[in-house]
Amino acid sequence: MKKIWLIIGFITVIVSFSVVFHLTSNQHRDFQNTGTDDLKKQQKITEKITPENKTEDSKEIKCGDRVLIDLTLIDSDGNLIFTTNRNIAAKDGFDTEHLKKIHPIVVTAGGKDVIKPLSDLLCHMVVGGRRKFVLSPAQAYGEYNPSLVQIVNRSLLEEKGISPDRGQILSINGAKATITDINQTHVVLDFNHPLAGRTLVYNIHVLKKLSSHHDE
Repeated sequence: MKKIWLIIGFITVIVSFSVVFHLTSNQHRDFQNTGTDDLKKQQKITEKITPENKTEDSKEIKCGDRVLIDLTLIDSDGNLIFTTNRNIAAKDGFDTEHLKKIHPIVVTAGGKDVIKPLSDLLCHMVVGGRRKFVLSPAQAYGEYNPSLVQIVNRSLLEEKGISPDRGQILSINGAKATITDINQTHVVLDFNHPLAGRTLVYNIHVLKKLSSHHDE
C-alpha cells in the first residue's frame, strides 16, 4: 500500500459515522448477500455456459424453488473472491477455522438471496447442473472511480470513538467506505465498492432441490 500523500491545505470533509465493522483478511470473501441492490439495473449477462448433463432423473428448477448450491466467484485473473466449496478454499490457503464456516448455501431461484443474474439463471437449471457466467465491471459493481476516494482527519474518527484500521468498513451517511490507508494524522476512505472495476466469473453447481424449509 502506498503512503498517504498529505495535501497541505486540504479541506477536511466532515461526515457522521453510524455503523462500523471490521473486515479481516478472510472476511472480504464473505459477501454472499452483498450487492443484490447494486445489480438491479443490469440488463444483459455475458454467459459462458457449461453443459448441464441432463438425465432422466434430473429435476428442473423453477423460479421460487429453494435450492442448495455451491458457488465460487473469481475475478478475470483467477483470484478467488468467494466460495462455498471447502476443497477450493483449502487449495487457496484458507485457515482451518475459516474452512469450518464454509458450506453450500440455500437460495431461492428468482429470489433476492443472491445477485439478480445468478438468481434468474437458477430458474433455468436442473439439479446436478453446472453453469458459468461472466459479468463485466459495468454489469457488476461499476468501473473504479478515483473521485470517490477522500482523505479525512484521523481525529474525526477518534472523536466518534472509532479506532481506524486499514481494511475497516464504515457506514457514512448511508454509504459504505473502506479505509484503504492510514497514518498518524489522516485516513483514506474509498467509497467504491470493493469489487468495482473487476470482471467477475461466477461458477454455480446445483446440489439439491429442497422440498420444504425442513430440508434446509
